[in-house]
Amino acid sequence: YHAIEFLLWGQDLSPDGPGARPHTDFDTGSAGTASNQDRRGEYLRVVTELLVSDLQGLTDTWTESGDYRATFTALDTHEALTNMLLGMGSLSGAELSGERMTVAFDTQDQEDEHSCFSDNTHMDILGNELGIQNVYLGRYGAIAGPGLSELVAPLDPELDKAMRDRLEAAVAAIEAIPPPFDQALIHHRDEVQAAIDALRAQTETIVDVATLLGITLNLEA
Repeated sequence: YHAIEFLLWGQDLSPDGPGARPHTDFDTGSAGTASNQDRRGEYLRVVTELLVSDLQGLTDTWTESGDYRATFTALDTHEALTNMLLGMGSLSGAELSGERMTVAFDTQDQEDEHSCFSDNTHMDILGNELGIQNVYLGRYGAIAGPGLSELVAPLDPELDKAMRDRLEAAVAAIEAIPPPFDQALIHHRDEVQAAIDALRAQTETIVDVATLLGITLNLEA
């Protein structure tokens, strides 16, 4: 993905915008700029086809006849729940609030943001958070079914509400960060810190949900 991003946008040398690679970097005629335009275009085609193939493979393995769907549904319930909560908690904590946000927040360096070429980091972060929310609520776009919430609510309705509130608070805090993210690191630090804090609180509540279900998670919040 980031190879495609770099090829399309180029290095981000702008203080307040994304990379600005000209289309002529792919022009093999007399209007072409830079060098190796043909190789650049061919590489872009190859890696884009690879990304589409990988995404299709992931989609296929989760279909009703897919290999991983069969593997996942055959898991012991405790193991399946552990995998779900570990994935949610790891993404919410060490990965999203930590590696993808706190590192860039501390350095204030756009090279440390997730999508540094296209300045799409704010949407990346939001997409990550919505993925966590989808697992807990059992929804994905127009598709809806039982989520972890339906398991937690009968056991501890207050904890279920707290988890839902944490999810909504994290989404709201992320949406409150003015894009682009690299400029928010300098000019809107309070909003970025609020989102990091919301994700950390969310991670702690994910651990509480796991504990309720008899699962021990050792996560960095």
